[in-house]
Amino acid sequence: MTRVYRILRKPYSKKPLDGEGTYHFGGRWSSPGIRVAYTAEHLSLAMLEYFVHIDSADPPKERPTQCLL
Repeated sequence: MTRVYRILRKPYSKKPLDGEGTYHFGGRWSSPGIRVAYTAEHLSLAMLEYFVHIDSADPPKERPTQCLL
Protein backbone atom coordinates (compact mmCIF):
# COMPACT_ATOMS: atom_id res chain seq x y z
CA MET A 1 0.00 0.00 0.00
CA THR A 2 1.32 3.45 -0.88
CA ARG A 3 1.09 6.19 1.73
CA VAL A 4 0.74 9.78 0.51
CA TYR A 5 0.50 13.11 2.32
CA ARG A 6 -1.34 16.31 1.64
CA ILE A 7 -1.32 19.50 3.72
CA LEU A 8 -4.48 21.58 3.52
CA ARG A 9 -6.23 24.50 5.09
CA LYS A 10 -8.91 23.28 7.48
CA PRO A 11 -11.95 24.22 5.32
CA TYR A 12 -10.67 21.94 2.54
CA SER A 13 -9.74 18.97 4.74
CA LYS A 14 -13.16 17.28 4.65
CA LYS A 15 -12.65 16.29 0.98
CA PRO A 16 -8.87 16.16 0.51
CA LEU A 17 -8.92 14.38 -2.85
CA ASP A 18 -11.84 16.06 -4.64
CA GLY A 19 -9.60 18.17 -6.91
CA GLU A 20 -11.95 21.15 -6.66
CA GLY A 21 -9.20 23.78 -6.73
CA THR A 22 -7.52 22.43 -9.84
CA TYR A 23 -10.92 22.00 -11.48
CA HIS A 24 -11.55 25.74 -11.22
CA PHE A 25 -8.05 27.20 -11.53
CA GLY A 26 -5.79 24.53 -13.00
CA GLY A 27 -2.56 23.40 -11.41
CA ARG A 28 1.07 22.78 -12.14
CA TRP A 29 0.32 19.77 -14.35
CA SER A 30 -3.32 20.31 -15.27
CA SER A 31 -5.61 22.79 -16.99
CA PRO A 32 -8.83 24.22 -15.56
CA GLY A 33 -11.70 21.75 -15.95
CA ILE A 34 -9.65 18.72 -14.88
CA ARG A 35 -9.70 17.42 -11.30
CA VAL A 36 -6.29 16.57 -9.86
CA ALA A 37 -5.28 16.13 -6.21
CA TYR A 38 -1.57 16.68 -5.71
CA THR A 39 0.04 14.57 -2.99
CA ALA A 40 3.56 13.88 -1.73
CA GLU A 41 5.37 10.69 -0.82
CA HIS A 42 6.89 12.26 2.32
CA LEU A 43 5.45 14.61 4.93
CA SER A 44 8.43 16.95 4.55
CA LEU A 45 7.73 17.41 0.84
CA ALA A 46 4.03 18.02 1.52
CA MET A 47 4.97 20.75 4.03
CA LEU A 48 7.40 22.31 1.57
CA GLU A 49 4.71 22.40 -1.14
CA TYR A 50 2.27 23.97 1.32
CA PHE A 51 4.65 26.70 2.48
CA VAL A 52 6.01 27.61 -0.94
CA HIS A 53 2.49 28.47 -2.13
CA ILE A 54 1.54 30.69 0.81
CA ASP A 55 0.92 34.30 -0.17
CA SER A 56 3.01 36.41 2.21
CA ALA A 57 0.43 39.21 1.92
CA ASP A 58 -2.33 36.80 3.06
CA PRO A 59 -0.89 34.13 5.40
CA PRO A 60 -3.29 31.49 6.76
CA LYS A 61 -4.79 32.28 10.13
CA GLU A 62 -5.28 28.65 11.11
CA ARG A 63 -2.82 25.80 11.47
CA PRO A 64 -2.63 23.52 8.39
CA THR A 65 -4.25 20.10 8.56
CA GLN A 66 -2.21 17.00 7.71
CA CYS A 67 -4.04 14.35 5.72
CA LEU A 68 -2.45 10.93 5.60
CA LEU A 69 -4.16 9.13 2.76
